[in-house]
Amino acid sequence: MNEVFSKKAVNLLRDEMCICLDDLHNHLISKVPTKINVFREFFDFLSELNPLHKHPEPGSVEYCENDHYLNKRILEFSNTLGIKDNTEEYFIVDNVRHAFISFKDGGLCSLYKNREAENWYPKIVIRKILGVNNLVGEIVIYRGTSISEYELGKFSQSWTLQEKVAHDFAFEHYQIHDKYINTERVVLKSRINANHIYYYYETDHEQEVIIDEREIIDYPPAIICERILN
Repeated sequence: MNEVFSKKAVNLLRDEMCICLDDLHNHLISKVPTKINVFREFFDFLSELNPLHKHPEPGSVEYCENDHYLNKRILEFSNTLGIKDNTEEYFIVDNVRHAFISFKDGGLCSLYKNREAENWYPKIVIRKILGVNNLVGEIVIYRGTSISEYELGKFSQSWTLQEKVAHDFAFEHYQIHDKYINTERVVLKSRINANHIYYYYETDHEQEVIIDEREIIDYPPAIICERILN
């Protein structure tokens, strides 16, 4: 992967942003094999790009200035690389841009919670504690997802403590997206030790927990609800 990611790019993308480089590399090789040098330049550029203000309050003038500045700089650099609208490389750059700015705005929590799941997006793999976790013991967790995820046995890190929230993610939130139409959707239930929960905030209205998916106790999880969307 050295032809794509320099050492400074690895430090940003893998070590700081927790992006899975294998997944990103495979996507680039599959979709834009002739643009590898372009993306190496792009990732190196991002590794040296910093916002105008450090840790501004969300919604503040400084926060908006950061977003405007970062978007402007990235757009300008993309133009110098000859990346044109509505090309495959444009969509990859745009999603990496979104991830990068989310990270610069609010760190890993912001990056993970603001990632876009409808189409391809850099795969984020969290392996560190984000904030304070006051949960103890074995915790019951739920996830709304597709039957294909269940059959593959490769589960996301995003679960919830509330069955209703999982139900909404399974059957309500994504119905407008083509890839969810006429697919079987399920609500899963399992348990995990609180020591393997990387993120949880009591005030989070979705009661989301980011877990170490390798440490699910009930494996495979139980299917407690399923339905075909149409």
